[in-house]
Amino acid sequence: MTAISGDRELRSTTLEEIIITEKDRLLRFIKERNDYIRNLPEIEKKAFIESIKKIKESKDKIERLLVKKRN
Repeated sequence: MTAISGDRELRSTTLEEIIITEKDRLLRFIKERNDYIRNLPEIEKKAFIESIKKIKESKDKIERLLVKKRN
């Protein structure tokens, strides 16, 4: 895989570099999300967390259905 960055020449990007970059992006996203939630008013914080729980429950139900379908 190659990457172009401004006037720099093409360089090969290793899988390890890609993984590290994506891990850093994920950790940054998690920190930003946590900071966002922490700064919400209490009632909005509770509603936001509740909506996340509902999404997770739906995801879990779908995963169980897909597992049953495969068997």
